[in-house]
Amino acid sequence: MSVGVPGESSVSPQSPASPQSPASPQSREPRFALPAVSVGVALALLGGALVLAWDWIGPALGYSVEEVSMGRRGVIGVSVAMVAVWLLICPWKIRCAGDWMAWWLGAIVVRLFGLPILVYLLHSPPPKSPNALVAAAAGAALVLLLAEAGLTARSVGWHFDRQTIPTP
Repeated sequence: MSVGVPGESSVSPQSPASPQSPASPQSREPRFALPAVSVGVALALLGGALVLAWDWIGPALGYSVEEVSMGRRGVIGVSVAMVAVWLLICPWKIRCAGDWMAWWLGAIVVRLFGLPILVYLLHSPPPKSPNALVAAAAGAALVLLLAEAGLTARSVGWHFDRQTIPTP
């Protein structure tokens, strides 16, 4: 049995605070789902546009036809992986804002470690000159990550603006 100060909620060890209890900081956070379809479609369309752009950028940078083809496969692989990791975090589920940021940061870490491994595995043995492959894959990853960050931040900001957060 625990003795509490009048006016304060006390929680005994037998009954931990639920995430929605008034004592929980999560109860003051907005709860929402991220725009799963719009961000997923935007990433897929942007990935397709990057594939087409690489067909122009690669030769302009002096890469051979074989290197441009290798870079195109890198952009496609990165685009598919970016959309797959976006869907992996289940953006259609309703979660607290703090939980979303943790999930999104985790997805970024998975991409930072997973994309180089994916590119290496998709194009193993490595080409004689991997410069085009690395440039195309890294450029696509950067552009897609920035686009996702902008769309996600806009959605999170919209939810914070729309919800009145109660003060304790």
